[in-house]
Amino acid sequence: MKKILLPTILALSLSQLSCVSGEEPAFGAGEEIEPSDTGVVYRQNFTLLFSNFALTAFDPDDYSFKESSTDINIFIADRAGAPIEGRTVNIRADWGIASPSCTTDSSGKCTVTWTTADPNDSFPNYLSDTYCVRIVAYTTGEEAFHDENGNGVLDTTDEVSALGNAGNFTNGFFDMSEPFFDRDNDNTFTAGYDGPINTNPAGIAGFDAGDGEFNGTNCTSSFCSANTTTVIWNESYIDLKDETNADPAAASNTCAP
Repeated sequence: MKKILLPTILALSLSQLSCVSGEEPAFGAGEEIEPSDTGVVYRQNFTLLFSNFALTAFDPDDYSFKESSTDINIFIADRAGAPIEGRTVNIRADWGIASPSCTTDSSGKCTVTWTTADPNDSFPNYLSDTYCVRIVAYTTGEEAFHDENGNGVLDTTDEVSALGNAGNFTNGFFDMSEPFFDRDNDNTFTAGYDGPINTNPAGIAGFDAGDGEFNGTNCTSSFCSANTTTVIWNESYIDLKDETNADPAAASNTCAP
């Protein structure tokens, strides 16, 4: 399946603009919430946020590149919104330096720090036009679905609902592809430009689209899969261009779609 923007039911959070989502965690900071009974991450409750997503990466006097950093905060929960502890979440950046993974605590949160790399050695050509660094987080979990009738099951009613045939939830569910960096902001994988992230356990090269089936529990529709989990992921960005300062000539901000 194509990766496309989550609908408005997944609200923007903490002033964080995201290329895929800006959902709020399903649980609030400091609340006493029971841990997950299932331990299965639900795609709609998989949130990727930054402490600061717009960085001043260029010196305002001479436009030289300087060190900048931000925390990448991951929140995960099951379908009921209960946090999941001890889960490894993998993190990939298409430029810069960050730990490759983190493990969630009792609140379902884990954090790593992203830092600029040396632009003289590794600054990609595509970043010279956008100054937009893509960050992808992924783990194992179940796909989200639009529960039109509120019965907690993906069924034929959800398949034919108005929302179920638009946006992410075509046929009533959010069919996840293999993760990728959506560098051209078109919400689909573009071979030769977007960056695929290989999560195939056998290490098979190439990009894997969604399988056209619902990988999750509680399903009676015609799209139910025998596999109740799959790789689920979320993408956001770090904007290296500070709009308050003059930046290098010809730089344009196209982080947001």
